[in-house]
Amino acid sequence: MHEERVNAIQKVLKRIYKEKIYPYLYVLEDATGSGKSYAVIHQIIDQIKKDDKSLSIYVTTRKNNRDEVGSQIKKAFPEDTGQILILKSVSDQIVDFLEKHSKGESDVFLQSKAIKEYFNNNTPIQYLQTKNILLGITKEYFGEKALNQHSDDKEFLSEGLIEKMSYVKGIIGNDFKNSHENYSKMTNEDKIRLLLKELPWYEEMFPDVKINDKSCIVMTDLKLLAGHSTFYGRNKTYLEQLYREQRDTTLFLDESDAIKKNITTALIDKIADKERPEDLFTLFNRIYHSLNYSDLPDRFKRVKGSKEIFESIKKRFDKVNENYHLNLVFELDLELEDNIYA
Repeated sequence: MHEERVNAIQKVLKRIYKEKIYPYLYVLEDATGSGKSYAVIHQIIDQIKKDDKSLSIYVTTRKNNRDEVGSQIKKAFPEDTGQILILKSVSDQIVDFLEKHSKGESDVFLQSKAIKEYFNNNTPIQYLQTKNILLGITKEYFGEKALNQHSDDKEFLSEGLIEKMSYVKGIIGNDFKNSHENYSKMTNEDKIRLLLKELPWYEEMFPDVKINDKSCIVMTDLKLLAGHSTFYGRNKTYLEQLYREQRDTTLFLDESDAIKKNITTALIDKIADKERPEDLFTLFNRIYHSLNYSDLPDRFKRVKGSKEIFESIKKRFDKVNENYHLNLVFELDLELEDNIYA
């Protein structure tokens, strides 16, 4: 029965891919353990083998699931040259690098020593600040690891160390900029190419440096909304950056209800952090008044029936606007208890 369910899901996925039914949203509902994730993983693998120029993005809510799915996809490509990316935080990427390059040593002291020697031997003189922060991070990381090596807590990094790790790309960028007089005339591609020549280990530490070249990216849901941090600055969110590329892109949301809840909560929290948060009325009106078919990207307008879809959405907004009299001006009084209006 399980195999039949998996085969059925795979047939649906193959049909969607074959007929290029974009950019509609499909929901595959089935019981837990029915093989949905398994089917999607194999569909992604098949897609990469057929067309490595397309992009598949797999989004999940949990880190351990992200790593497991990414590992399963990578296993199908033993000679993978970096086309599959398990997208992690900067701190996790640095930790992976430190652990990988200290693997052969028996204790924490020797591990720390090996990493320090590595950075001393593989960091050019013009990257002095880069070397200094990495040596400092190495010392702190293995110091904290030593204190927690008998603990069950695998997430032992202190907030201070995580913050320090978040500066690494920026410091590398400053060293790079200060050592190249023609920096302002370089394209981002030129900067990446030259940096990887000068710091060959950079791509190993931060495999997302060439994110637009990937065939598959596996990430957690909130990463979609995060800005893509690079050594030459911060780009748009991962979602915006990946979708603005002229590629066939398929987004898989594992446990879409949970992802929707997490992202909605994150967006609300982000708004609430502002000095004067927007209420739902204002938010609705901002979306409503920006609904203009001519402003949509050409990629959407080229899809058959896109205008009808847009008009249907617009009518629903019109109806809500009319039923709730949202053409009137509302303002949220932050001093009014519970914001109850008479």
